[in-house]
Amino acid sequence: MKNVAILLIATAVVLAARPDLLDGGKSQSDAVPVVVPEECRTPIDAIRSMNIDARDGAEIASFYGAFADVLENDTENWVGASVDVRVAHQRCGKLTLADKGIYGRYSGLAGRIDEALAASIGSTKNEKGEYEPVVLNETKKRNLAQAARAVAWAVKE
Repeated sequence: MKNVAILLIATAVVLAARPDLLDGGKSQSDAVPVVVPEECRTPIDAIRSMNIDARDGAEIASFYGAFADVLENDTENWVGASVDVRVAHQRCGKLTLADKGIYGRYSGLAGRIDEALAASIGSTKNEKGEYEPVVLNETKKRNLAQAARAVAWAVKE
């Protein structure tokens, strides 16, 4: 739980330092070419095929761009396991998107995003339908950040 709190604080710090991340995902994310990791292609294509309102897509893209920044700038290894990411992702996503009326609006979107993020680090579902925990090394964090950027791109398509 301590790591989740730290991740939440880190997200707030990144957003405070980079308010341009809240501009609907238009500035920096458009300048960076998006690499869709091969293992994420199916869920990313499924996200792209959804009929997401442009304004909602921009808000969601902004969130996932900031989320990727947090992962890429975690030099202290506060995010060390997929469990930390999953809890922070669920809580931050809900807190960020619920007040805009977006959270829960698109049936299947959250599951597809979870699938893309899990696939990027090699986490699979167990018999209970829960994703298996994965220890995150630098490569897996980089893959996870790429997947978050791919989600940001896909919701704007």
